[in-house]
Amino acid sequence: MRSIAAQLMDHFGFNKLFNLETTAELFGTAANRAHYTSVYRYPVLKEKGHQWRNYSGGEDPKSRANPLLVRFVEEYLIPELNCFKRAWIVPFGPTPAAVLHDLGKRGIVDKARILSGLNHPSGEQWNRHNCQLDRVDHADCAKNVGCGKVQDRSRALRSRITELLGQQNG
Repeated sequence: MRSIAAQLMDHFGFNKLFNLETTAELFGTAANRAHYTSVYRYPVLKEKGHQWRNYSGGEDPKSRANPLLVRFVEEYLIPELNCFKRAWIVPFGPTPAAVLHDLGKRGIVDKARILSGLNHPSGEQWNRHNCQLDRVDHADCAKNVGCGKVQDRSRALRSRITELLGQQNG
């Protein structure tokens, strides 16, 4: 997951924003510059059919309304984020991004510090990673990849990083 995360972040210029050769350094020599956490502190599983699978959440607020998930955010995530008021917040995937944007709307985190738009770096999502990393002809992406949504998030993130780099260099 670290390799994929670094590829995704470098593709959008996070390494330049963070003044690193590559964001892979955040998992090695520059590890002291990063803090890793999850929106939901513990693994969350959901029964599908007769099997338990990782809960992927979703952007729909109803998917995040479960009282236990709300408690994870309120009791664990918010106090943790309060320790890092000036940090960049990089959510991987639409569910953490949605949770963080909700916290931004509530004034709990600084919305300007949230750099959302990256896919979750799971090794199970290579079609989406290839789409986000522009390694494929987007017209040929399989329907289940959600290439359009990935491209929309990518455009918004690319624009935000370009804006921030302009401010940094201006």
